[in-house]
Amino acid sequence: MRKQKLERAVVLSLMLAALQQNSVLAGDAISKEEYTGDKDKYYSYQDAVSIDKFVENKFSYKAASAVFAGSSGGNGFRIELSFDKNLTVDLDDPTAATDKYVYAVRAGNYATINIGGELLSITNSAIHSNPNDYTVNYGIYGSQTSKINITAQNTEINLGGNSQGKDDTYNATGIYNTGIENYGGDFSAKDLKITGTMQGNFIGINNSGKFAADNIDIQAVSESGSMYGIKNTGTTGLDFKDVNIELELKSGYALTGIKSKSDLTADNINIKLQNGNTGLYVTDTASAPDLLVKGALNIDIVTNSESSVGAYAKGKLTVGKELNVFIDGSKSFNVNGIISDMDDGMTDAKDNVKMVLIGPRVYYTTYVVGFTGNTLLEGRKNDLLITLDQTEGSAAQGRAAIMGDRITGSMGSLQTGNGSETNIMINAKPAGGVNRSKLIQGIWNYNTARDSKHAAGSVVNIAIDATGMQTGTANKDAEYGILGVLSTAKTVFEAGSQTNVSLLGNAVDAAGQNGTVGLSGKITAAGDVSVVIASEGGIGIRTVATVAGEAAEYSGDVIVQTNKGLAVGVTDCYRDATVPVTGGTTASVTIDPAAGKTIQLTGDVKHLTTDAVNGSLIDISMKNGQSFLRGASLGVNNDKNRTTDLSFDNSSQWFMTADSEATTLENKNNAVIDMRAGADKLEVRDYKGTGGSFILDTDLASEVNGDKVHIKNADAGTTYVSVKDVSLANNIQVTGIKNLLLITDDSKNAVFTGKELNNGGLWDVTPTIKKGLRRLMLRVMLSVLKSNGI
Repeated sequence: MRKQKLERAVVLSLMLAALQQNSVLAGDAISKEEYTGDKDKYYSYQDAVSIDKFVENKFSYKAASAVFAGSSGGNGFRIELSFDKNLTVDLDDPTAATDKYVYAVRAGNYATINIGGELLSITNSAIHSNPNDYTVNYGIYGSQTSKINITAQNTEINLGGNSQGKDDTYNATGIYNTGIENYGGDFSAKDLKITGTMQGNFIGINNSGKFAADNIDIQAVSESGSMYGIKNTGTTGLDFKDVNIELELKSGYALTGIKSKSDLTADNINIKLQNGNTGLYVTDTASAPDLLVKGALNIDIVTNSESSVGAYAKGKLTVGKELNVFIDGSKSFNVNGIISDMDDGMTDAKDNVKMVLIGPRVYYTTYVVGFTGNTLLEGRKNDLLITLDQTEGSAAQGRAAIMGDRITGSMGSLQTGNGSETNIMINAKPAGGVNRSKLIQGIWNYNTARDSKHAAGSVVNIAIDATGMQTGTANKDAEYGILGVLSTAKTVFEAGSQTNVSLLGNAVDAAGQNGTVGLSGKITAAGDVSVVIASEGGIGIRTVATVAGEAAEYSGDVIVQTNKGLAVGVTDCYRDATVPVTGGTTASVTIDPAAGKTIQLTGDVKHLTTDAVNGSLIDISMKNGQSFLRGASLGVNNDKNRTTDLSFDNSSQWFMTADSEATTLENKNNAVIDMRAGADKLEVRDYKGTGGSFILDTDLASEVNGDKVHIKNADAGTTYVSVKDVSLANNIQVTGIKNLLLITDDSKNAVFTGKELNNGGLWDVTPTIKKGLRRLMLRVMLSVLKSNGI
């Protein structure tokens, strides 16, 4: 400041202070409007000031103010107005009606207002003589070239009256800073509390310049219109300490906690919206702003609108401590928990996550998703509850849920950190008017630019109960149905991770679509996986022969339990159509466990692919005595490159439940292929191994009926053959020599040797194998009565 300006300011301040000692200005409006002048002008109030009147401003035909400073700004000269002690503005006189905008404190162009002391208290309940869409009240207003500096420890602003702006551009506003970056428009304060009881539009803080504050508390209720807690169109970003926003819109069209086009940083954010749309929305068309919450982020929304979002950031969305999201969307169409931009964004939850999204109970065409975009969950405990039951959802507030036409826990890419536990629980049983959903997915990874990765030490639990819910459409698609994990991009489960999927839902169709599937798509799992499908007709592990091809590789523990379904299936690719996409390359599932890992598959392994694709592969290896396949091997067509390779080693077992076929079958080191559970025939193109066994059903008395094994090519090696003969069960004692065809080896390379089977019954039959022309005959030389106490 130039010396002459300082001297003039000191003299003027002393004169004003002398006047205020007798409270001459108490109650009167303070309006300093300067049209002319060639000097900066300064006004200072050193004592506490209380104002309960407003006057119409000369600069504006449509505005009135209680405190106003403004200048024409000729030659860049400014005006400055300072309050050193507490300032109180109380505009609640019902007799002081006006048809103007009413500002409690307004800084016009080229003006600076400084407010100090302990408390700045503003009540603006001005009454408008002609309330309409364009008459609104303001707490503090800063113009494009103004500066407002509030050093008061606390600022309290209360808005009311009959202000009822409905048009988007007319909003009763606690603080409106209309500055333009690098062109003034600065606002700074410490703690802010803004409350309101409104008739129309409301904004707590509306900023388009430079805005700084510490703690912010905004609480308001409006009868109609739209509401924002904080609306920021400035480009310099916002940085706060604790932010609390609680808003209720009784009827209207939009309710948003915070919307910002530039970076937003806060220590903690708490948002509670009644009849709200969006908790946090950080985006810009020209950039990808970030949202950083260093502490906890809590979002609680009850919505009646068509669409609701907990939080969205086009850039990176980071939450340092707990992330809690609750959205009651039971009367909505479209509910989203947390969204990050697929290209530029990432949600990073560094601590525990609890999310509840209650899905719509009435509408079919809904879209409800927990996490959308790229998500990293680093916390120890991440709970997501998905439900149509409003009572259940409210009771579990603080956990996660979704429901609708699309029901997806995480959509995009998902990463879980070392030591984390992520629980996705979906109650998709029909409720209200909803009994059909096109698709229900625990996790869907479709971002080809970023892998989904689950770190060593992480646990992912997915439980979906869709009993009675009809999924899919008249068309077919790999996305449709009830899926624990769907990975159309790449998903990695690192060694040391654990993934558990438990599903109840409708059966897949004949093409393996539109039903219940545990793990589907491009998955590389060195970690352990478990899939339990309690309902009938599901698929545990699946790949789809897309044009680009899908390959899945599992090398940890793999436990799959199905109910009359497929443990492993490969299918054609359908794109929301009744016929498959032609030109698909291949689909493959390889289960090759690392040392010490166990494979237990209950259900068939089957090719559901057709000539529409180039081929499909199922390759399964069992390597220890705890490993088994309980099911059939189906759909093999070696001429069409639909191949199944099965290997049983080290006392592993195949309990064959129906006629089967294999491209390659390896049977060695005390492994057992047991055909007693319902299989009659086994077709094998290539057979190898030594030291393994077959257990076959026979009917020696008939010399015709019995299990049959047909091998086209065999490597040299010895395989043992044991039989369980139904003649004994039919109380027919077989004596003498009986011949029954068991095994045909076209190559005549393998050696088959009879082995006693102790089946715990009355009879033990030790077969003697006679090698005939390209056939192996069972010849029973004698029957031995087993000692059974008789």
